[in-house]
Amino acid sequence: GYSIGRGNFIQFHLKKERKIQYLKQICEECGLKIEEKANNQYNVYTDPKIFRELFYNENNEKTFPNSFLTMSKESFEYFFEGLINSDGYIYKTGLNYFTTSVELKERLSALFSINNVNHTITYNKLNNENWKDLYIFNISNNKNKYPIFNDSRTKSSFS
Repeated sequence: GYSIGRGNFIQFHLKKERKIQYLKQICEECGLKIEEKANNQYNVYTDPKIFRELFYNENNEKTFPNSFLTMSKESFEYFFEGLINSDGYIYKTGLNYFTTSVELKERLSALFSINNVNHTITYNKLNNENWKDLYIFNISNNKNKYPIFNDSRTKSSFS
């Protein structure tokens, strides 16, 4: 996870080595200073206001600008890589991306469809009143040419 620091930095709390190395690599490529702190915290020095305006809505939920829906394929690949290295999970047959933001879920679904990323979304209603409901994007490594909806052979394909 990450939070906006009190100074000109964004603070990340990372434990997985894959995510730490990804953050360090991106900071190096962008010329941003990164500082490793105690308790798996990493400060990236940049203007946090720009980050907040781009990636959070008025309800303080994650999102991204509608202009991203027209980004180039190359820009999409970088954005997608960043998503997976932030709130994603990689496994042998595919990957998952997790969000509690309804707006982000809707925009990602549109962005994935535009960029031909076959995906399904699983909704998890959590029974704890202190936690938000969770949306899980399931993206398979199986490169199907076309998505299949309402396939009578598979009940889970019905939309």
